[in-house]
Amino acid sequence: MILGDIVEEILEKVGNGPGRDVSMRSIVRKVDTKHKEIHRLYGNNSDDMAVLDILEGIAEYPLPCAQGNITSVYVNDVRIPFRARNDYTMVTYYYLIDQSIGLYLYGNLLPSQAWEQGLKIFHKHVPATLTVNDLNAEPDLEETYHMLLVYGVLIDIAEPSIAGKYEKAYRELLADYIQATRDPESNAISEVFSL
Repeated sequence: MILGDIVEEILEKVGNGPGRDVSMRSIVRKVDTKHKEIHRLYGNNSDDMAVLDILEGIAEYPLPCAQGNITSVYVNDVRIPFRARNDYTMVTYYYLIDQSIGLYLYGNLLPSQAWEQGLKIFHKHVPATLTVNDLNAEPDLEETYHMLLVYGVLIDIAEPSIAGKYEKAYRELLADYIQATRDPESNAISEVFSL
């Protein structure tokens, strides 16, 4: 479903109840909030990767994500640790300053040579913002789970007498989503221990 379909589904299910008075902008904002919440709390933990060239004499580069979303950093395919800026107890590390990532490489404040695609930053995936300006956008969830967005919003805007029905449907579909997006290794471990 595209965003416009999700909004229509919400409006159909809310009927003539109090949620009918909620504006399109508000519904889309609620869908976007629920979308990001699902990814943040229950996402499949797959990382995105940004690849940058390391330039000779340049120590700091723009971050491709929020600082808190970085999961690991590699220079020339070797993982390097995070440290506070100017921590010279380590020979190689990365540091964060404002919206930049800095590199202290091999005991040098500035890289002494250039490396094409030498910096790889792995970070948590953050879905694009859904807005009323693009009702053709598709949420960054497998289509099977788009109804999570519908039910999640309906819990907030539907009449209390029927909101419980949507909460039950949401919880059931969410349990399926969590199971389906779990790390395959943890699925295998669970299967071994359940034998």
